[in-house]
Amino acid sequence: MAEQVSVQDLQQFYLGTLVLYKGKIVKVKQITEGRVFKLLDLVSQKTIVDGKAEEFIQPPQHRLGFINYGSSVYYASRQPVRKMCMGIGRDNLTITYLPQLEYPEGLEAGLRILGTYESPAFSDMFFDKYPSIKECQVHCREFGGAMAFDKQFAISKHGDILYKTLTVGTLPKNCSTAARIRFEPQYSHLIYLLEDNHEKDLRAFETEFTKKG
Repeated sequence: MAEQVSVQDLQQFYLGTLVLYKGKIVKVKQITEGRVFKLLDLVSQKTIVDGKAEEFIQPPQHRLGFINYGSSVYYASRQPVRKMCMGIGRDNLTITYLPQLEYPEGLEAGLRILGTYESPAFSDMFFDKYPSIKECQVHCREFGGAMAFDKQFAISKHGDILYKTLTVGTLPKNCSTAARIRFEPQYSHLIYLLEDNHEKDLRAFETEFTKKG
């Protein structure tokens, strides 16, 4: 960040948002008139105070997607805004619940916690730290609800497979691999997103598929 940027601009850009700081996702809690940043490390939940933080802070370029919180799953997506905001926060991020799912810990409780932008679950989402399908199944059998195994895919306790906010297929009992997912006919192409292509989005896949055809 250039030195000529004012403290007021820094606060508008970053205050209350999630940013990338030295390879970690942190929340900017405060920026003083002396340009000192108070940051919350989402993973360790420890406070960092750094007078040179603006040299290391970057807007997150990571793709958003499913957030696992307890035995519940929510979907995060960016929203365009007029206000200049370089971090990720309430002004440019929407956290959506999926009405077809159960929320064992309570729907509002999860939204309230995630709405603080201080949960380690955000770091897991940004850095693609998801359990395997089998781990999700074990958790759902024990605690109910649903769990994401990818930024774009989740599984419910009933074996329903979700892509973003849509129910797109099922995984039969005693099966625990993506190859065994039974997609609804109109969603059968989604299997290509799960074949070692977790970071590929559907538009990119469709472009490649069209070229090959």
